[in-house]
Amino acid sequence: MKHPVRRRGVLRSGAAALAAALAAQPAAAANLTPDELTQATSVGGGDLMLVYPAGGPMKSVQWSVVTALMQSALGGTFLLTGNNLADVPSPASARNNLGLGTAATQNTGTAGANLPFLNGTNTWSGAQTFNAATTFGAGATFGAANTFSGADTFNGTSAFNGTSAFNAKVTLFASATSGAPLNIPQGVAPTAPANGDCWTTAAGLFCQIGGATQGPFSAGTPPCTTTAGAAQYNNAGAFGCLPITNVSAAQVQVGPPDAAAPTAMTLSAQNVAAGTSNTAGTAFTLAGSKGTGTGAGGALVFQTAAAGSSGSAQNAETTALTIDATQKATFAGPIAPSTTKGILGTTAADNAQAGSVGEFVSANVGTGVPISLTSSSPANITSVTLTAGDWDCRGNVGIEINAASTSTAAGWISTTSATAPVGNSNSGAYFAVSTSFTSTGAVFPVGTIRINVATSTNVFLEALSTFSGGSADSAYGFIGCRRVR
Repeated sequence: MKHPVRRRGVLRSGAAALAAALAAQPAAAANLTPDELTQATSVGGGDLMLVYPAGGPMKSVQWSVVTALMQSALGGTFLLTGNNLADVPSPASARNNLGLGTAATQNTGTAGANLPFLNGTNTWSGAQTFNAATTFGAGATFGAANTFSGADTFNGTSAFNGTSAFNAKVTLFASATSGAPLNIPQGVAPTAPANGDCWTTAAGLFCQIGGATQGPFSAGTPPCTTTAGAAQYNNAGAFGCLPITNVSAAQVQVGPPDAAAPTAMTLSAQNVAAGTSNTAGTAFTLAGSKGTGTGAGGALVFQTAAAGSSGSAQNAETTALTIDATQKATFAGPIAPSTTKGILGTTAADNAQAGSVGEFVSANVGTGVPISLTSSSPANITSVTLTAGDWDCRGNVGIEINAASTSTAAGWISTTSATAPVGNSNSGAYFAVSTSFTSTGAVFPVGTIRINVATSTNVFLEALSTFSGGSADSAYGFIGCRRVR
């Protein structure tokens, strides 16, 4: 038997109205006795309702008649199944009573104000927030401001058409021959970029860093590859390509890997921009490794490769210049200054340090404290000690005539103490006068002699006088030596 849908609180009033309607309605079928009920199942094609009024007998009424009476007599008291809930007075209240939210009235779809299927291709036009790790397996398009706070994975081609914030790690798919994991289409530069913004134009790649636009990193710069270089931000205010080749674990090479026609490379500091008047450039510093405590710092070593014999093997590099931690520069080859400018000399009236070219060592014995001589015997007037090196020495010798007769006076510079030189030449540092001296004394230059030694050596200023009668002659003098190399 079919039954009407009953609303709360209307059953009793509805039953009374139905009873009144049935009482006024003649039966559509003959009264049935209990014995006849077994034959009533086919009446009206099963459209049968049995009524047992007070005092009997049981009567039969067609259900279609009852439903028609219900519609007219009961009005809006009951919902009819044939109306499929279209006769609900307040669908919104009904949804609220059933605990249904706003999603109950939304359609499904891939874009707009619709409910998406997560396994479909959807367009997200509003701001999205993903607080947990999210994996996007196919192409996804994000059209507005989105926030990704979890560790997200994008395995397909995704388009971000709005401002999206990634607050956690984002893993992109590995690059392949079919495409790269990240693409920034070419456009125009933003008028007010924020720090961290990057974009591309026909000129190249740009990024906003430290409040200034850096770039371009463009096709006009040498290529940077994983084996021959890296993108290098430089203090010239631009992204540039600094090609560096890892020759070995302890050697890097400025420039691409070796080639049949190598490219000349230049290292330079940032320049003053053209159009800036009277502005000095900046320093360019090369620094060796730092030591600690008593450990000296590392040296700066410059090497070159001289030409070798005919062949295709690379020539070996040898050290041309070493600058050590004491600031000593050691050149392995000749120094060739300008023929007109040469090496700049000092203007400070100071002295070259010990060991440097130009070092000067001297000794002097004045007239007030002369050295007493023995006739015809060489004597040392004074001496200097020269460290290893190549020196030029010169001097003067003075003879005080105290004897009654002096026939010979001589002076020289020697590395042998109190010994007259053989042959009386002594490489130019020698004088001798044989005459009858009548004055009280004379001063003579002894000339210049080269002293080239590998260890510390004493160099003597010496004199000799041949005399007789009276007091002994005496000698005094000056010796000075300058390091020439």
